[in-house]
Amino acid sequence: MLQSKCHDRVMPTEEEISTHMADAAMPPYMPRGPNGPRITMSAAISLINRYCASLPSDMATKLVPQWTIAIVDEESIQKEYECTLRMPINSPLRQTIVSSPMRKKNLPRWQQH
Repeated sequence: MLQSKCHDRVMPTEEEISTHMADAAMPPYMPRGPNGPRITMSAAISLINRYCASLPSDMATKLVPQWTIAIVDEESIQKEYECTLRMPINSPLRQTIVSSPMRKKNLPRWQQH
């Protein structure tokens, strides 16, 4: 019985593994504690994009957030990366959001350069 659970199981896809690894790099954001909403690192980008799409706009307004990833200290042996995010002009959030330094670029494969 135990062997059948190991040998007959469906293997995770590369995307599922990548998502799990990204979510393990940083604990989820839980603004209302363990029983409230839970925002993982892998879900954050789609959540931001969904929020931006819900903002009021016209044909001339660009509803995409602007983000960059930069190396914090080029001289360091272990490079650390920092992400900055600016929301669209029609968002009430005006300040630039800066992440904590991270040792690895945790981007989905389709966004890596």
